[in-house]
Amino acid sequence: MRILLTGGSKSGKSTAAQHLCRHLAAGGPMYYWATMTPRDGEDRRRVLRHIADRAGWGFQTIERSTGLTAALSDIDKGGAVLLDSVTAALSEAMFGPEFDANAAATVTAELLAVSRYPAHFVCVCDDLWRGGEDYPDWTEVYVRGLAHVCRALAAEVAAYLREYYPENPGAHKGIVLACLARTFLEQRPMHPQAAARWRETAGGYVCPQHGGAETLCRFCVCGEVGEP
Repeated sequence: MRILLTGGSKSGKSTAAQHLCRHLAAGGPMYYWATMTPRDGEDRRRVLRHIADRAGWGFQTIERSTGLTAALSDIDKGGAVLLDSVTAALSEAMFGPEFDANAAATVTAELLAVSRYPAHFVCVCDDLWRGGEDYPDWTEVYVRGLAHVCRALAAEVAAYLREYYPENPGAHKGIVLACLARTFLEQRPMHPQAAARWRETAGGYVCPQHGGAETLCRFCVCGEVGEP
């Protein structure tokens, strides 16, 4: 399975991704791939929060910010990888010792290669391009580059789902996780029947309460489960 989670900064994406990764791994190897190099007190506090949040979950930590494919040898191909985050990976590549205006193309190629390696891949990214304003100089280059990377990853996710789940033509819409906030941000458990249905249909479960014919609800905490 390939999943891309986007959203605002500090909106709970990492926690949601951890739940997804653990569910997909089903007891197999899990890897938390940290791409941010902490540079100040705020960064270090953020890293510590993430470490505490996943403590006891069984994640093996990989710390690599650039040259991402070099770390693939440390990963079991049958495992599940959570890459956190695309945002930091591009920042590290673009604003290294020298500014690299072409970093987005490099990071896109690396992330696509990484996403195809393990059995399951989950990545998170801040949707900074949704601000509705123009940024000066290099900031605009970064924001546009981040949007480019995420478009490529979203296309990869959609292509994967169409290839492996052709019986469910709407499955590619599963890159948008309906009811995400109710399930993860409120720390509520996934309904067991919904979990079973999700495993069977790879996200093609239609929630009878929160969804309709065009809405795929992967993780709903409703008390009832309907037919897709």
